[in-house]
Amino acid sequence: HNDLRDREPAWSPDRRELAFASSAGLRLIGADGSGERALTHSGLVTDTSPAWSPDGRRIAFIRTPMPMESATLWIVDRAGTLRKLSSVAPIPYGVSWSPDGTSLVVTGRLESGGVDLFVVDVQADTSRRLVTRQTHAAFPSWSPDGSRILFAGSCGPPACRTGIALYEIQPDGTGLRRLVEDVPGAYQRSAWTTDGRILFTREFVANGVTNQAVTVANEDGTGEVELTRSLSLNVDPAWTD
Repeated sequence: HNDLRDREPAWSPDRRELAFASSAGLRLIGADGSGERALTHSGLVTDTSPAWSPDGRRIAFIRTPMPMESATLWIVDRAGTLRKLSSVAPIPYGVSWSPDGTSLVVTGRLESGGVDLFVVDVQADTSRRLVTRQTHAAFPSWSPDGSRILFAGSCGPPACRTGIALYEIQPDGTGLRRLVEDVPGAYQRSAWTTDGRILFTREFVANGVTNQAVTVANEDGTGEVELTRSLSLNVDPAWTD
C-alpha cells in the first residue's frame, strides 16, 4: 500500500495482519500485502491510534471530528461493528490494551484543561485517572505482564534538553518513575518487547544533520543499544517476534 497518508501500523496479535490509519478510515491488510479492506469509513472524521485487543477480535481507536472537535474513544470488531466508550475525553496520543483485554489506557482531557492518563474499563465503560503529575502525558503502552504502563511525559531542564522523557507507572497509579530522558519531542512513541525491554527513538547528529535511531533498553532504562542508525527517519518502533 503506497498512500503517503497511511500511518500508525499496528500488528495483530498473531502477526498475520496490520491495522493502520488512512485518509479514508482504519484499514486491515495481510502481512504479505494481500487482502486489504476497510474497517471503518471516516467521512467527516479522522480515525487514528488503532490498537488490537489481545485476542485479536477488536481494535480500539480514537475518532476526531473535522474540524477539530472533541475526540471520542471507540472499539470496532472484525465485522465492522462499532461501540463508543464515553467515560473519558481522549486525545489522539495512542491507545493500549491491558494484557487481559479488560481495560484500555489513553490520554484524556481534564476539566481543568490539562491532560493525564486514564484507565478505561471496557465492559463497564468507566474510567479512572492515573495521577502522573505531568503537564504532558502521551502514547501509553501497557507492559506484556500487565504490571506497568510506559508513557511519554514532561521533563524540564537541566535533566531533559528536549522536554520529554519516558516514564512508567503501575496501573493502580503508584510507582511513577522516570526511565529515559531526552526523548525527541516529535517522536515520543515507545513500545515493549515481549521479554519486557523498551523500544524508543533517540536523536543523533551526523554531518550537521539531526537523525533518529530506534533504540532498545532494559526496563529500567539502562543498557541502551541502537538497533538502527541510518541517515533517514527511524521512528515509532513496534516489536514483533
